[in-house]
Amino acid sequence: MVKFDLKASQVDELHREISSHFLSFQTKNNLACPSSCGKCCTYPDIQCSVLEAIPLAIYLNKNEQLQEMKEKIQNRPTDSLCHLFQPIGSDGTKGFCSLYQYRPIICRIFGAYAHKNKSGRYQLALCSVLKQEKRNLDSIEGLDFQSSFSYWTKLLDDIDPYLAKDVNPINISLSKAIELVEQYNYLASSENDGSVQVS
Repeated sequence: MVKFDLKASQVDELHREISSHFLSFQTKNNLACPSSCGKCCTYPDIQCSVLEAIPLAIYLNKNEQLQEMKEKIQNRPTDSLCHLFQPIGSDGTKGFCSLYQYRPIICRIFGAYAHKNKSGRYQLALCSVLKQEKRNLDSIEGLDFQSSFSYWTKLLDDIDPYLAKDVNPINISLSKAIELVEQYNYLASSENDGSVQVS
């Protein structure tokens, strides 16, 4: 039981490190997301691992919102937009994450990050909004392995390789994380009443 909580706290800590790194990287290079921009959240194929969704599922459980989220996911198609996205405005491209603290890695780095090109060098990847706004970019500071998606997902693998590699559209990963938390709750309650022995 302790291992489950430990994994969740390790993911939380990794998410904080990622946010801190990318806030610094994007601020130094004047590549922060425009205010209230939610265009990246309007794609139904945003993916994350089940492991990344566990802290969110635990939060929902503690705040008695687990069942509500489970029903919301069950009642909408699995290819629908992320259930955490709250659109604002007429065209739906502006909005915000309703549980921003629990967003996955892709949401923390997207907009401006590093990726390897064919020659093995790191180059800047920008979202379509920033590409339009930042046409003339000079040198980019900190464009290295620590600003790449793959660096952080390898650290996620170190926490739990099985759950880190179970990558799905975000709503499916959240649904699977909710199931894990429900199983955890069942085992914890059974352990407390003496009906199940958990090692």
